[in-house]
This record gives sequence, structure tokens and C-alpha cells, in this order.
Amino acid sequence: MKTLLCLLIFLGSTVLFIELLFPSYIMAFLGSSLLAGALAMGFIFYGPGGAVVVIGAELLLLLVALGIGIKIFPRTQLKKKMQLEETNREQTAFDINQFVGKEGRCESPCKPEGYVRVMSKRLEAVSETGYIEEGLRIKVVGTKEGKAIVRAIRNG
Repeated sequence: MKTLLCLLIFLGSTVLFIELLFPSYIMAFLGSSLLAGALAMGFIFYGPGGAVVVIGAELLLLLVALGIGIKIFPRTQLKKKMQLEETNREQTAFDINQFVGKEGRCESPCKPEGYVRVMSKRLEAVSETGYIEEGLRIKVVGTKEGKAIVRAIRNG
């Protein structure tokens, strides 16, 4: 009986460890079911004290598996596939600096945020001061957080 109990705890913990690396509801359900079965067996055959020992063993194994997963996962190919190399904000912030000093048109009202077109590119923009009507000419005077800071160009 002890062998079967230990086997259920080990298999349940192993399946939940695999769940950490390759998420799927089936593995989570299977691992949880194995651990619940081990808990039930511990209670039935060894009473409340056996159930407490089983819970302690399950928690210990799960913590060890989680620790190993945290150490190993950052070095796996799966993590590299899941993580973006650079964010869109970083890419936009880099590209947007080329528009500083250029003129364009306001495509949507900037109140204070909106969209402008500069050098045939549509940019997310923030007006430097207040509201800028759609269609007005603008000048890009800076960038902040990946957005162009624009100022309305007044005629005359």
C-alpha cells in the first residue's frame, strides 16, 4: 500500500511539473486527480494522520518541482518561443525619433491624444498644448513613451 501511495504522489507531482512546462488542462486535471487519489488513500488506510503526512509529502514534492521549473525554464527553447524579443513600444520609440522636426497633418482630433500623418506615416501623437483640430498642420517637437509630441502650426 505504501508503494502505491508513494507512486501516486510521485506521478501526480511529475505530471503537474510537466504541466508547468507544457500548459494544458488535461495534465493539470490528471496530476490533481492523482494527488487527490493519494490523499484519499492516505486517509482511508492510515486515518487523519496519514492524510496529513500525504499532504506534507505532496507539498514538499510540488515545491521541489516548482523550484526546479523556475531554475530550468528560463534556459529552455519554449521560454524563448514564448517571450518577445522587443516590445512594440521600444520599436516605435526607436523609429519615431526620425520624425522630430518634421511637419504633417492631424488625422484625428488631438485632445490631447490622437493620430497624425507625417512623411506618409500614421503616428500616435499627443498635443503639446491642448486641443488640435483634425486637418490642421502640425510639427513634431519631440517624443515621449513611443508617441510623437506635436504642436499646431498656425498660419501667418
